[in-house]
Formats: sequence, C-alpha cells, structure tokens
Amino acid sequence: MRAAIDILSAGRSAEAIKMLSEVLETLSPDHHSTEVVNALCNLSEAHLHEAAPPYASHLSAADFTEPAAHQALGQAVAALERALALLPAGKAPWRRAEVGFRLALAYSLQAQSGAVESWERAVQSCEEILALPWLAAASGLQARVAAHLARLHLLRQRWAEALAACRRALTGYEDAYRVFLAWPANARPEGCHGLAAYAAARLGNARAAIAALEWQQRRLLRDLLGLDRADLERAGAGDEESHRLFRQASAEIWHLEQQVRSSAAAPWSRAAAHRVSLRARAAHRDLQAALQRLRLQPGLQELAASPDWPALCTPHTAPVAPGGHGLAAAPIAYLAATPVGCVTLLLLTSHPGQNSIETLWSDGLTEGDLHSLTARCEQPGTAAGLPGRRLALEASLADALPTLGERLVAPLAARLRALGAGEVVLIPTGPLQLVPLHAARYRHEGRDMAFLDEFVVRYSPSLDALRRAERALEGRLRRPPSLC
Repeated sequence: MRAAIDILSAGRSAEAIKMLSEVLETLSPDHHSTEVVNALCNLSEAHLHEAAPPYASHLSAADFTEPAAHQALGQAVAALERALALLPAGKAPWRRAEVGFRLALAYSLQAQSGAVESWERAVQSCEEILALPWLAAASGLQARVAAHLARLHLLRQRWAEALAACRRALTGYEDAYRVFLAWPANARPEGCHGLAAYAAARLGNARAAIAALEWQQRRLLRDLLGLDRADLERAGAGDEESHRLFRQASAEIWHLEQQVRSSAAAPWSRAAAHRVSLRARAAHRDLQAALQRLRLQPGLQELAASPDWPALCTPHTAPVAPGGHGLAAAPIAYLAATPVGCVTLLLLTSHPGQNSIETLWSDGLTEGDLHSLTARCEQPGTAAGLPGRRLALEASLADALPTLGERLVAPLAARLRALGAGEVVLIPTGPLQLVPLHAARYRHEGRDMAFLDEFVVRYSPSLDALRRAERALEGRLRRPPSLC
C-alpha cells in the first residue's frame, strides 16, 4: 500500500491504479475493513489524478468532459461509494464522515462535468455529514463541509442557501481558530468569506458582503503576524485565572476531537455522540467566556475578536497633508473571486458623515480561471530562484494581465472615470491578492493601457489597516516639524 501511495505522489497514476487494484483483489471480503477502505480511498485518488489534466492546480478548473476523464471520474466515485458502504454508521464516525466528504467532492466534479443528477447527491452527502450530532466536537471538519455546500449552492445560483451554509462554515472556522488562536492546517477558510460576500451581494446586502471580506482580511493578518497568540501571553500575566480557564477549555475541545478521531473500533451510539456534542458546546462557551474576561485588560480588546461592522461603517475624515488628498477621499474597492465569478465592492465616501457601496460584477472571470492563468508557474522545473520560474512567470503574466484587465479591472476603471476619481485603494482577497492588478491591461478610447496609467493605485490588507495608517499619519502631522 505504501509503495502505491509513493508512486501516486510521483504522478504515476496509472501504475498506482494497477497496484491498488491488485491489492484489493488479494483482500478477502471478511478482511479488516479499515485496510480495504484505505485502499479504496487511495484508488479513488489515483483515478482523480488520472482524470485531471497534467499539473492541474485546482480540480474545479479541470475538464472532466472528455470520455476518458469522465470514465476515470466515475471509477473514482464508485470506489468511494464502495468504501462508504464498508463503514457502519455506529463505528468509526470520523472516518465515515471523511469518506462521505470525499464522495461529496467527487459528486461535485461529476456535476460540473455535466452529470446533473450528481448535484443533489453532492448536496445530500454534505447535509448528511452536517446533521451528525458529534460535529460540534469537530469545528474544522464542520467548516470544510459547510463551505463546500456553500460552493454547490453558489454554482446553482441558490444565493440564500449559499449564504446560510457560509454562515455555518464561518462559525466553524472561528471556533477552530479560537482554540489555538491560529488557523489549524485542516481548517483554513480558503475562499469562504468570498463566497459569503458574493452571495450577500447577490441578495442586495452589500454591507454584509464587505463585512465578510473585512473579517477575513483582519483575521488573516492577525494570524500571519501572530498577534492573538502574543496578546494571549500578555493577558495571562494580568489575569492568570482567565488564562487558565482558556487553556482548560482549549484542551477539552482538542481532547474531544481526538476522542472522535480515535473511535475506529469502539461502538458509537447516538447517546454517546450526543454527550460529546454537549461537552463540546459547553467547552466552546467556556472558551468564549474566558476570552471576554481577558479582553477587559487595557490594549487587549481585539484578542480573537471579530471585526465590529457598525464601527467599520462609521464614516470618517482622513488627515490631509498640505497640497494633498486624504486617503478617505479615494474610493475603496474590495475584490473577491468565486467559482461563479468575481465581485468588486466599491466603498465611496461622498462627504464626511456619509458613505455608499456600489457593486460591480465580473461573471466572465471565475476562481477556476484565475487558477488556470497562474498554473504555469507551478509546473516542474519552476521552483523559486530558478530561471524556469522567471520564464514561466513572464509567460503566465503575458496571458493573465490582459484577461484580468478586460474582465475585472476595466469595469472598475470605467466606474472610477464616471465618478471623476483619480485614485483608488484596492483590497484584493483570496487568489486576487497574488496578481498585480495595478498592471492589468485593457483598451480605452482605442489605446492599450495599464490600470496604473489612468489612476493612482494603492493597496491595503484591510480597511482596518488603512484606518490605522491614517491615524498614524494624523499623529505625525500634528507634531511640529523636527530635524531629528
């Protein structure tokens, strides 16, 4: 089995399929089901690799409509269905949920390749997992499944259902974050805030859309800089009892998740699952209570706290340097990519005390398109620092910049022109953070130009970071000039 996994990791999917099929033939029907399930899951993975095009960086962008790819995808689904049938509902709850989630992902790929009936199968698989009573003890798994369910609803243009699934996913991601004050490797909210923003904007709630993106950007920045973990250590010195309660609740949540993960052979009754759920919910409440007490200390109000949207919406006046313009005078553009298109949310401050939000849609550019545009840089031989990396990057940008310009940036440029704005602050999110939007190219009045040719373009990680910069600038402007 290990040899087959190594072969699959090396990209030799056909060999891995042959080896895993031979392994399954040697296992008798009464053989320990765990080994059979593992072999079937690996076989499914090998078939997916066989179906996807070489170097595919994102399966959702892969084309499974070709006959050979469609057949391989069907074989992947069949292997997972067989694996799930070998896992009784009363045992191995975690493994059964994991295999069920893999099956939901495979159904989704089938649906995107034209198998319409697989849409509802994928939705049903996700909903069955989310209905499990012990899922409160597995915030990360709950969040991943709910986020995928949101993607399914978004692809079917079920905006309200997508937003409801996003809310559950984001709650799970926040619960997972608070346990260690960092995103666990298996519970990073990849794109979920963007899904929520897109769905909210489609439902006409642009302020909720910006709130979702601002929440994401603030949380990711605090995680990257380790600010919450540093604040927790400071808080512990000032309130040892609340710090102890936080650690105790965190350890209890981790222990309950490990208990679910390890319950492979022991009977797992519904009553036992219910007890685990109650303990997990109580531990999360204790965790929240400890954090609220720790936030009472001076300078620690932001410890693992979500952004305050009402405060975020309060219009303000930025400092103005002599002969210059305040940052608040510039429109602020949030940009997010999803499987069904991109959305730009333009935050405008008309005059002190009032602001408004405009929504621009770019349905011609999807998350999968962005992955395809940057896929060349991920091919073998293009490691950072090697000549191949630079050549691949240049070739990728040559295709990406005009595409980004015409499909995403040109509508924003047209709106800025109409507003008479000469500058803009960009807050790109998700994969859009990885591309130089200021260099995106488009045609205007018969001329080919870059975004930066027309506008002064600034970037900010978040609106919160922008306001902190404004306050720092204001403080410097109030101080008298000094040579030292």
